Amino acid sequence: MAAQIDLTGKVAFVAGVADSTGYGWAICKALANAGATITVGTWPPVLGIFEKSLSAGKFDEDMVLDDGSKMKIAKVYFWGDSTRQALLNKSTCYEYCAVKA
Repeated sequence: MAAQIDLTGKVAFVAGVADSTGYGWAICKALANAGATITVGTWPPVLGIFEKSLSAGKFDEDMVLDDGSKMKIAKVYFWGDSTRQALLNKSTCYEYCAVKA
């Protein structure tokens, strides 16, 4: 039996998401199922492809959560030194899950 965690009101950042088939995507879904707001970081060379696929609905089937709702990705960052520094220097408190898939 899986542990039930309520992450409502928390923001999760998952790095290394480039498509809907890797560990990063699975982590996003698990965190979204727990109620977290999802933000992702992707490698700069795949950023455009990821954003186009996301906006075109290519990931829609893979975004269905356990309750039947659709996972929302609040923000997509390209993951580089400047992005990491900007996220770590924010004055607000975030829960981060940084994973390289």
